[in-house]
Amino acid sequence: MSFAVVLAHILLPGAVAAAAGSGAWRCWRLLRYGSDPRLARLMWFYGLFAASLVPWVIWVANVHAGGHGDLAGTLGGHHDGSAGVERVNGFLLAHHALMLASLGVAVRAFSHRRTPEAAAAAAGLALFGPFIPVALAFEAAMTLYLAIQAILNHKERRSPGALQVAAGFLLLFLGHLSFFLFHAPGAGRTPLGDIFALVGIVLLAQLLPRPSA
Repeated sequence: MSFAVVLAHILLPGAVAAAAGSGAWRCWRLLRYGSDPRLARLMWFYGLFAASLVPWVIWVANVHAGGHGDLAGTLGGHHDGSAGVERVNGFLLAHHALMLASLGVAVRAFSHRRTPEAAAAAAGLALFGPFIPVALAFEAAMTLYLAIQAILNHKERRSPGALQVAAGFLLLFLGHLSFFLFHAPGAGRTPLGDIFALVGIVLLAQLLPRPSA
């Protein structure tokens, strides 16, 4: 496995997972001081986000071990411009399932009203198209919703913390938008998206108070 593949498709997602895991750990420590439903949802958001990247890294290792060299591209695409075949297995499905669950928890945490009908409709649409592109589109749409909610919150509060939350979710949206726009069937995702996601998650996790020992 080349250094480019390790850096772009294993170390970068690993750094994102570590940042999200740090956020989950901080939320868990804070919950020891008292029950807070919104903080509990944030813990699940960070935890599921971190967990979703474990099967992704395993999928990358399996694809590369199978002799496919198209993961090393800058955008994770095919160098010859050809359309590949989606290499869907349990690890890739688990990655997207956990990511959608994580973003769904975040939407629930920041939404002012429940939207079970919309969530059910979104899940149902996945049955009418290729799963991976549809999942990527939903992930981008959900992060866009979170970014819009954070920007509206910043306009109301006008505080440095609200601005940081808005910046974090906006970068998270740009990351998932990059995954969707630069998706090539059967290939890895763009490292640019992971960079956006890493900075976004770090900005969000930094806002959580450090629990005292």
